[in-house]
Amino acid sequence: NIFQSYSDQRVAQRYALATIYYSTDGDNWVGRGPFLDSRVDECDWELQVGGIYCTGDTIEGLSLGYNNLVGTIPPEVALLSDLSDISFYENKLRGTIPIEMSE
Repeated sequence: NIFQSYSDQRVAQRYALATIYYSTDGDNWVGRGPFLDSRVDECDWELQVGGIYCTGDTIEGLSLGYNNLVGTIPPEVALLSDLSDISFYENKLRGTIPIEMSE
């Protein structure tokens, strides 16, 4: 199993990104590239617009503006515990910002 060598933090990061993808209609994102490709490190999941920004293996920034996201921001985004910059501008998101993000 490819994920056996991953730290708990890396597994949580990949899970959080997957929940963002599926709760915002990821199949219809603009230029999603290798997003969710198990053969590619999540810090290398490039997007046509925006992207994932890491220090080492830790995700610290997530920029998904102008990517045709439709849906809601899932509470699992809080699993990105070192996230200091997040951007979802110019999409079709609804609902509230998950309370878990403030914890």
